[in-house]
Amino acid sequence: MLRCECTLGNIAGSLKTMQTRDVKPPPLDHGSWGFNKVTTDDDNVLVIPRMFSDDDGECRFDRARLPLTVKEYAPPAAPVAVGEPMQVGRCVFMRIPPGWIGQQHPTPHKQLIVCLAGSVRFIGSGGTTHTLGQGESLIDANTVGPGHITEVISDIPFEGYLITLD
Repeated sequence: MLRCECTLGNIAGSLKTMQTRDVKPPPLDHGSWGFNKVTTDDDNVLVIPRMFSDDDGECRFDRARLPLTVKEYAPPAAPVAVGEPMQVGRCVFMRIPPGWIGQQHPTPHKQLIVCLAGSVRFIGSGGTTHTLGQGESLIDANTVGPGHITEVISDIPFEGYLITLD
């Protein structure tokens, strides 16, 4: 069962640790580790950016490889490449204002972040970064250690949804 909770509206009243600053956002990049978008290595693998905690609890970035199998998914439509179903928990929609900078934190649970509008930058251990822009997604599994910093770097609010991955 998928349960959605909305966190839209006056976000300033609901986030106690919110900080803002007046800054001109830098141009969007593909993250300091050089990979940003979901791609396919071939027809049988979907590659998606991932943020995770390494064995020492440090926040790192890499790519998750999700195997795909061509099969009938929605007959009578032609077969398509699909992955194995994943167990998911809940879906939370959010809006975060431009200039918002969160305090360093680990993610409360593994989740898929999908950006609908705006852009955010995640700052991991050692200053490595990943920028998430409109239409892009990220598997966030940085659940232990000191965590990461999230900041909205666009001139418009970041809007997106987070799906808990069980």
